[in-house]
Amino acid sequence: MARLGTDRLYDDLRDISAALYKKALTDLPPDVRHSVGEAHDREQGSARRRLEVMIKAIDTSDETGIIVCQDTGICVFFVEIGTAFPINGAKMTEALREGIALASERHSLRSSIVHPLTRENRQNNTGVGVPAVHVDFTDGGDGLDVLLIPKGSGSENMSFLKMLSPADGQSGVKKYILDCIVEAGPRPCPPTIVGVGLGGTADQCAALAKKATLRPVGRPHPEPEIAQLERQMLEAINETGIGPQGLGGATTSFAVHVEYAWTHISMNPVAVNIQCWRGERARARIGAGYVPVSVGTTTSMRMDRFTRGCLEDLGVRAIVGKGGLSTEALGHLGHFGGVYLSITGGAASYETLQVVEIEEVLWEDLMPECLWKFRVEKFGPLFVTMDSHGASEYERTAERTRANLAAAYRKLGL
Repeated sequence: MARLGTDRLYDDLRDISAALYKKALTDLPPDVRHSVGEAHDREQGSARRRLEVMIKAIDTSDETGIIVCQDTGICVFFVEIGTAFPINGAKMTEALREGIALASERHSLRSSIVHPLTRENRQNNTGVGVPAVHVDFTDGGDGLDVLLIPKGSGSENMSFLKMLSPADGQSGVKKYILDCIVEAGPRPCPPTIVGVGLGGTADQCAALAKKATLRPVGRPHPEPEIAQLERQMLEAINETGIGPQGLGGATTSFAVHVEYAWTHISMNPVAVNIQCWRGERARARIGAGYVPVSVGTTTSMRMDRFTRGCLEDLGVRAIVGKGGLSTEALGHLGHFGGVYLSITGGAASYETLQVVEIEEVLWEDLMPECLWKFRVEKFGPLFVTMDSHGASEYERTAERTRANLAAAYRKLGL
């Protein structure tokens, strides 16, 4: 762990940026995976087969670490800073940029970023103004939330903005959105996530459309009128029959998300920003006090004597660790209805990325073995290796080991 308020914070931000870039390109969000699976079950014929390929691409990336798509995109950060969080914005931006360059070198990522006129390529996915960093503030917050999307060109090229007349009304807005999807056709690799920006100024409207694509797929806008527009547009878009990869089917888009700002009485701006089927994004949150640098499990036996107290006094029903617990602790699991979940030891580089936030740190004088309260996402994989019925995979393995020991001795001539 690293303490905030020091120069180490910016080194950690660089490393977090690098990790987010690789994660976004290889580990698609759960909501996107769910949407692909649902669409696969719903589709038929060749549309279903195209979705099968998408599922295989996700699985292959999970198994091999190969990025899901060869397009490493143009990196866009959305950063929310709590007003109580101590940070230098210029150093933060530079650290995020350094992280993208670091990940590009470390993982041999294709560099897709060039000068708009000379087409010079620095070969590290950075340049003037890239990555783009959007900053917002949370009043009273004491954390830093960093969200990265590596936006592929196939979908980003299908971006639209039009300054409609107020006289065009809602019907004009709806028609424009639908016309944009039809014009985009197969090019953004549908099924897509459609972000819509309404109102504000021209640049603000375009930014709102991109921000709308960040919302988890299918999560409706909190305002009923906007949520209704989202539902209407999704139904209409899927009626077009463009389908997966633009070759026909019932699923042209997974979701339509709308964000808005109030605008001038004589303006009616509408922007559409499309995200491809992968919906790539990755997020990390740094809580006040410390940031995760290397978080892994220790040998559980060291904490064996606390098992009963955790189960009986604190209501804990699942303990995560490596190496298992004692026979006495197994009895406590049975008595209180708990389980022991094993996680792979020595894999902190992977498990650290699953820590979304450090919520609280207690007994700091025991550092590094103080009490850490983490919020995690997709933590694991975890395996039930000691259960509430007295079963222990460790004991089963020990029995097999004892049975095999004689043969091992014989091979050694013992």
